[in-house]
Amino acid sequence: MKKPTVSIIIPHRDRSENLRHCLRSIHSSAFVCGCLDEFEVLVVDDGWTAHRLSKLPSEWDRVRVIIDAAQPPVELKPREPPPFWKNRLLNTGLRFARGTVFTFLDADAIVGPRFMEAWRELKDRSITRLCYRVRYVDAAQVEEAMDRWHGLEHLFQTYDSHRLATECYGEPELRGTGGEPVFGNSQFSIRREVLDEISFQWDESYVGRTCEDLSGIREIYRRTQPNYKGKLVGDGDHALLHITHSMTPGFAEGDRWSQANSRRYETT
Repeated sequence: MKKPTVSIIIPHRDRSENLRHCLRSIHSSAFVCGCLDEFEVLVVDDGWTAHRLSKLPSEWDRVRVIIDAAQPPVELKPREPPPFWKNRLLNTGLRFARGTVFTFLDADAIVGPRFMEAWRELKDRSITRLCYRVRYVDAAQVEEAMDRWHGLEHLFQTYDSHRLATECYGEPELRGTGGEPVFGNSQFSIRREVLDEISFQWDESYVGRTCEDLSGIREIYRRTQPNYKGKLVGDGDHALLHITHSMTPGFAEGDRWSQANSRRYETT
């Protein structure tokens, strides 16, 4: 098998339905862009719901499922699910990835029809992070698109009508509509050599939801100064939709893990 240029890393727990749509959209985009042999996808599951991954589409042999069932060093209440250790899974993905470019995606992402060619923007070596616009779509719209139009591409024909997700400019956590530097959100691509040069790893002291992604984005920014440059891809053909859903147990905004993460981010 040809060594991939791009490794797409997807951390996962209990999102198998959305993940199927995600992988289907990646495969479709890679086919449209004529680059099926340039990519690999690493789904890194925390073992909590790994049994559900047996139902994933199997039409693309460049998808690998990696199980990392390590539990964060925290105390749990009786029968309480462990917090989702997303940054641990991202680091596991980095260890197994073979590409020269890394793309970080959430399991509820649907990629645009030509998303799989967007990484080529990184041939401009002045760009540190290539960020992707995210808009929201609900599960019913996704199922309707699959039933009526037999494909997810239809959802991108009206891309700008979907609700816009948070984008950050000026500072990693500063929400805005434009300006410099560009930070976008947690969905981005970056060259392997950039992360190697700064000895980057996602901070595993963050467990559960809130600031776990911001901590990594801020660290990349700090370590690449004064040369940091972000670029946002905003057109529907190359951007993302995210399927809205309720929070996964152990990954809810406002729980005690979330509060601890906020305090950690504010004091580091």
